[in-house]
Amino acid sequence: MSFGNGEWERNSDWENTIPSDFNSRFYIQYWNYPSGITNYQNKVYLADVNGDDLNDWLYYNVALLNTGTGWATTTVSLPMTTDNLTKSYRLADVDGDKQLDFVRYLYKHFFGTVTHTKEARINNSQKQWLLSTTTNEYGGVTSVAYDVTTKKIGGNLPNPDSPIVKYVVSNVTKDPLIGEKSTVNYKYEDAEFYFASSSVFDRKFAGFGLVTTETSIGKNKIYYHQGNGNDSGSYESGDDYAKIGMPYRVEKFDLSDDLYRVVMTDYGLYSLATSSDFVKRVGEVSLDYDGDGDHRDRATAYTYDNSTGLVTSQTEYGEVSSGLSGSYSDTGSDKRTTEFEYASSEAYNILGLLSKETLKNNSGTKVKESK
Repeated sequence: MSFGNGEWERNSDWENTIPSDFNSRFYIQYWNYPSGITNYQNKVYLADVNGDDLNDWLYYNVALLNTGTGWATTTVSLPMTTDNLTKSYRLADVDGDKQLDFVRYLYKHFFGTVTHTKEARINNSQKQWLLSTTTNEYGGVTSVAYDVTTKKIGGNLPNPDSPIVKYVVSNVTKDPLIGEKSTVNYKYEDAEFYFASSSVFDRKFAGFGLVTTETSIGKNKIYYHQGNGNDSGSYESGDDYAKIGMPYRVEKFDLSDDLYRVVMTDYGLYSLATSSDFVKRVGEVSLDYDGDGDHRDRATAYTYDNSTGLVTSQTEYGEVSSGLSGSYSDTGSDKRTTEFEYASSEAYNILGLLSKETLKNNSGTKVKESK
């Protein structure tokens, strides 16, 4: 088993965060040690050094890796300097990527000269047990790369309010074997953790407020509900706990950041008897741009049978006048409404099958019926 990429690098930026009173007085007392560890007093540690969520044994400057059923018999070297001046080593996730890093503090007194040395070796290995590649029956390969949500992008933290670290897909590359490769890059921002004011036990990861996908032809910005109140900057409305993870706005750009399309989705709620909610898409507005700022807009509205969750009507308003907020007004007489009826028989296990579809024009006159 390896450390991922097999390399540890020294990082002076993180070394400056090590306190000067850093010491090494904590160690594991007598334990049921694996074969090969004989010096119980030489500061033996249990820690997950290779990112597989299993604790490994560390002693001297080597480790015995946990295999899940025991410990490997061959030791793995650790990035530790074995000199008699080394006073303390620690394992800690100093850069917030859920991987243990090595930090050291050295105090040296030589003929009246005192030297303080702080050292950090950042673990750049990949997290274990993450899917990396798939191969289909035709030989096409899909490769997946990952990153952590705490990593800076362009010198900024994209998720400063998230109390936890998540591994996320950073890019997906598809090689069809015959044809061109394609890559989708992902960027995640505004991660939040939901806390209910009424109960300390009602909490969970609320996802990312914004996810950006980018390809060779353009990029999409997708905004999500997080149950933490409306974000006026992205024209969010009706935010609720039940809507966590629902996309309410999609913006499409070319590679020059010219906006070409915006789709805004409105969700409604219906309270169910089981203290849960039926989340339903009740409206959608789309703005299509011509590249110089002008746009043509369309809107659609939906109604439901809340007892079954089935759509009972769909109203297409055709061309409307709208803006980035999503509010709109009908500008013409091109509206049409489609009404749906369903067959239902519990005796014959027939549930939710479409039985009748009626199309009406702007005046409410039936122009088409299908059964």
